[in-house]
Amino acid sequence: MRLRASRSLLLSVLVIAASGLLAAPARAQGIPGVEPSIGQGFGNPANSYSWSMTWFKGKLYVGTARSQLCVEGATADFYSPGYYKVPPEGFPEVDCPRDRYDLDLRAEIWQFDPVPGEWTQVYRSPADIPNPRAAGKVVARDIGFRNMIVHREANGTQALYVAGVTADEYIPELAATHPPRILRTTDGKTFKPLAAAPGVLDTPFGKQRAMGYRAMTSYKGRLFVTAGGGLTGDGVILEVKRPGSSRPSFQQVSPNNLAVFELASFNGALYAGVGDGINGYSVWRTKAGSPARFEPVVTGGAGRGKNITSVVSMQVFNDRLYVGSSGWAVVFPSSELIRINRDDSFDVVVGNPRTTRDAGLKFPISGLPDGFGNIFNGHFWRQASMGDALYLGTNDWSWAFRSWPILDWLLGGEFGFDMYGTCDGQFWWPATRNAFGAGLYNFGARTLAPSPAGGFIGSANHVKGTGVWRATDVSPCRPNQRAGEGVARSGRARATATPARPQRLVTEQRRCGTVLTWDRAAGAKTYRVLRSTYVGRAVRVARTPTRPGAVPEVPTVPVRPVRSGGTRVKLSVAGPAARVGTTSRLRFVDRGASRGGRYRYQVVGVGRSGRQSDASNTAIAPSARPAVTFAAAAAAVSRLHGAARSAGLRRLELARRGWERTGAAAAAAQLGGAVRGLDPGTGSSIAANAAEDAEDALFRLERHLQAKEAC
Repeated sequence: MRLRASRSLLLSVLVIAASGLLAAPARAQGIPGVEPSIGQGFGNPANSYSWSMTWFKGKLYVGTARSQLCVEGATADFYSPGYYKVPPEGFPEVDCPRDRYDLDLRAEIWQFDPVPGEWTQVYRSPADIPNPRAAGKVVARDIGFRNMIVHREANGTQALYVAGVTADEYIPELAATHPPRILRTTDGKTFKPLAAAPGVLDTPFGKQRAMGYRAMTSYKGRLFVTAGGGLTGDGVILEVKRPGSSRPSFQQVSPNNLAVFELASFNGALYAGVGDGINGYSVWRTKAGSPARFEPVVTGGAGRGKNITSVVSMQVFNDRLYVGSSGWAVVFPSSELIRINRDDSFDVVVGNPRTTRDAGLKFPISGLPDGFGNIFNGHFWRQASMGDALYLGTNDWSWAFRSWPILDWLLGGEFGFDMYGTCDGQFWWPATRNAFGAGLYNFGARTLAPSPAGGFIGSANHVKGTGVWRATDVSPCRPNQRAGEGVARSGRARATATPARPQRLVTEQRRCGTVLTWDRAAGAKTYRVLRSTYVGRAVRVARTPTRPGAVPEVPTVPVRPVRSGGTRVKLSVAGPAARVGTTSRLRFVDRGASRGGRYRYQVVGVGRSGRQSDASNTAIAPSARPAVTFAAAAAAVSRLHGAARSAGLRRLELARRGWERTGAAAAAAQLGGAVRGLDPGTGSSIAANAAEDAEDALFRLERHLQAKEAC
């Protein structure tokens, strides 16, 4: 029986629709020239994930995972009998055989050649292992290829290494005789497994046989991988010694108290992202000596404890390490993003405020709460530096509500993975909130890969199979995208040019309403302000079971809606965007926003010809970041050294006096001079990070003064 829509939710939806003209879509968000490259699981829906992806010798390679939701069901059933159902509970579109041992789990590797634009299958895992639990049936050696990396070997050879996953967790008899494999190729055509396998792993969950690999990275010419005993992906760090030789070997380098999910080479060290279901996630660093000594960098879930339990993705961008993590202790999984600086301090980028033991109260520098304000972003699944921007793809499990009344309509524009981009780590625009229009079943951006042929995005899709998109332009941070630059200055070219994206949208809730401020966008004559209103609905949900003792990476469908039982919770969902005003100024006061309401905003520039720009970064009100005061700005400037510190504080004092005498205009002039005068001096990356932080504080102070003046 379908649940009836609550009267309050229905009223809220009608109010949203009536509050203003529903916004016409802005231009393709964030990544121009995105087009599907292939879909439908490379012709077989059983290829449900593009689980790994990288560029190698002029071609793109993609490793698949087979029938992943069915495998998750079989694994959960091993620990919680009765969970494997056909079809999976709540997902009638997913095709799983009644006998789990009839699953065709032969993982595949596909190659894309951009010159003819052709895809070719270059490898399929053999299914030649007798199944000890089903007489006469066989098991594939690799049920998925979870990672791949190009590694330069000691003799200079460049080789592609591909990390496999087995079915050993729910067929444990195979773990000793058929461990997971790492394939190697130097030509992209012939793939051979390494002639070695890990021994018994010493993990936080006891001694285990490996069933699969997850993370891979090169560090100082050495190859490191993580291996674990479960499908969730947590494990230990192994160094693969002499991987290109006929006698490779594996050596565990991480201690048995770290459940490692991710690896990254940063700041002259190997960084490990670790899960902990009791204390919260952590990040550790090591020089990987003999023995390897691990030092903590971030602990205790970055101040949130067990609310955020697992590191899921890591990426170096603009000399900082970005770490995406997910939580499991709360009813709905939460996702946040932090960045680690060269001095191993960290900033919260996207996530809820928290109090840390060492640094006190921390707020997200983006002003965006968990999940970019989307409760369904259960993973910050993959990150990649593509072109001149950082991109982050999510696992958006909203599709679990696809058949629920009202919610299916309210979430219709959100079904499908989200993807966000940024030029500076602070201001994030949505590249897509619906899998580039492919929508409903493409719930996850599982792989991102930069290349000379553009940026590639591979999806997770349990129903129709994985898809791959190709973006021909992944460089939105060029100078012609910056305010006041790069637009033709005369004649017809100027009149018909598409405006640049409005940047650095900031919100502040004041007594008169929500004040929005943004940078001037080249070519824009007016600006349209778009607002989405968050509305709520109570639903009942039940958790997906996980293996005992595991630190869950968060399953692909972490919570299932149920008609009865389960846990009763309230969803908070941003409704459709509505235009709430148009202005020629760089400031707008949304006087229709209630003080107790929650809203999501974007601004679109409109040129003389009526052409619209890409939408600005997303800003939420109330912002998760408080306004910067003179005192807070002075504290940021005080962390500088020498002449930069003195010049910054002097300008800041002049700005304060200007504000007291004549208002925001005089203060802004002084603050602008302070920003231009911040030379880090030493040339070190640590000093440069401090200068960026001080510049941001002065910019935020200027916007705060403008908001105060607006009311």
